[in-house]
Amino acid sequence: MGKICLSIAEENIEDLKESVEQALHLKPELIEIRFDYLPHSQIFNALNIVDYIKDKCIFTLRSASQGGKFVGKEEERVKQLKFLSEQKPYLLDVEFETIQNYPQLHNFFKKNDSKILISWHDFKTTPDNSFIEHLITDMSHFSNFIKIVTMAVSGMDAIRLLKLYDLFPKLSLILFAMGDIGIISRILCTVVGHAPFTYATMNESIAPGQINIVEMRRIYYKINEGIMRN
Repeated sequence: MGKICLSIAEENIEDLKESVEQALHLKPELIEIRFDYLPHSQIFNALNIVDYIKDKCIFTLRSASQGGKFVGKEEERVKQLKFLSEQKPYLLDVEFETIQNYPQLHNFFKKNDSKILISWHDFKTTPDNSFIEHLITDMSHFSNFIKIVTMAVSGMDAIRLLKLYDLFPKLSLILFAMGDIGIISRILCTVVGHAPFTYATMNESIAPGQINIVEMRRIYYKINEGIMRN
């Protein structure tokens, strides 16, 4: 069965604590904490809440340019990214454009032995595969964990993304398309592709086309059931 990362995006500490407790009952393999949804002053308190599960957490402080909710100067967000990396989560999500604009971050993460997930998003379309191939190669200079998410305009966008997994067998690549048309790639990226995990939500979608963990597990169960039967 494909591994699932359950995304949590709450705007206050009380809701975050409740959502973490609910998430643990659902037993996802990983939990993404979207710190960019919280006020800056609450990040330290949020860390206290998730400290005991941080070894299974992906910490994300998403920039507005990549679809996040962070409000403030980019220099402040970079400072917060450094701080979050020092807490030693399972992975810290860092946008490719961020590490390009602040090359000193790469040295900081290496020095602190931080595990980084390099991410890139396109909320309008899915570029051609040659562009994505070059993008993956460039991103791999910073981490073995790479996340590329695009917007599916047609069903073929989702299918052709899955074909790229065969070209990068040694990378921990998370590659799928958003939107209703892209849902199939969210599911099959861990089955047809070798994605180490995919993303789901508890209730409301955080990203276009994101489905809840209960439904995704049901689909994976059916897939596995069909494989075993054959």
